[in-house]
Amino acid sequence: MAIREQKISQARRNLISRKARIWTWLRKEFLSDIKEPIKKWLEKLLKQAEHDIGAGEILIEPEMSQNITRIIEKLLKSSLAYGYWLQHVFTRECRSGKYRGHVKLADVPEDDELRQILEELIDFDLAEDWQWNNVVPETAIEWLKDYTPMLVGSFEFGILEKVRDVIRQSMEEGSTLQERIDALRESVFELQEIAEQRLEAIARTEITRADSMGSLIEMKTNSDVVGVEFSAILDDRTTQICESRHGLIMSINDPRLPEIIPPLHINCRSLLLSCTIYEYPDGVLTSHEFDEGLPETMQRDYDIQVIQDLLDSLE
Repeated sequence: MAIREQKISQARRNLISRKARIWTWLRKEFLSDIKEPIKKWLEKLLKQAEHDIGAGEILIEPEMSQNITRIIEKLLKSSLAYGYWLQHVFTRECRSGKYRGHVKLADVPEDDELRQILEELIDFDLAEDWQWNNVVPETAIEWLKDYTPMLVGSFEFGILEKVRDVIRQSMEEGSTLQERIDALRESVFELQEIAEQRLEAIARTEITRADSMGSLIEMKTNSDVVGVEFSAILDDRTTQICESRHGLIMSINDPRLPEIIPPLHINCRSLLLSCTIYEYPDGVLTSHEFDEGLPETMQRDYDIQVIQDLLDSLE
């Protein structure tokens, strides 16, 4: 038994390492792909704002390009697919006792059919009417469809509010039309910095969110999984929210499960680890710390409800 537990412990460390590599790769790819489209959108936004000032308006919102929406959508789909895939490989390793090194979506040839389905999810246009629920339930697909525009809208709103602030301030100072335009042009570097910061936060937070959803789908539908363990990245950037929950275990059927699904705050890097029957043949009991006063999370009611709906659809 000790040897078995040791191997599973190593498999878990491999899983964490794999997730770290995949998350880093997804984040870099996203920020690289979206850089130029965002730059063009900002240029269009400032040009439109200059026109609006001349016409006496505050700001008419230019539409964000569909290319930007597709890039954000692909980030979510890729993160969900990889979350499912890495959890699937981890469970297989626990069952077989055979462990691999670096694992990507292109690996593990005996799972060709599953890999193909996940690859289709990443490439598939969610706007089309297509039922894709051989692995990922329709609830998750509907979440992807609804959540992408929410993210795009949130990003747009933050940048637009900054542009409006620049215009309002210059108007309150009694500046001339040209001075207002000059002030707007001078804000371009600050706007680019704000945009980059927001995109970085989107990348870190939403990779965690979609990965958690993919992992949870595989856990909930796999009879080998009896519980989940909350795992925080412990360093000088770890929040008290996540540090206080690190190592806590919860039954896979605990009704409070949606309340601990990462991300618990912006830029959350925590993840869920599955507890399998190979480690806990008699099942798991939820850690008693969950009944005590843990620091409140920054989860939105919407996030908790989405996870609850997903779990209900998997029952």
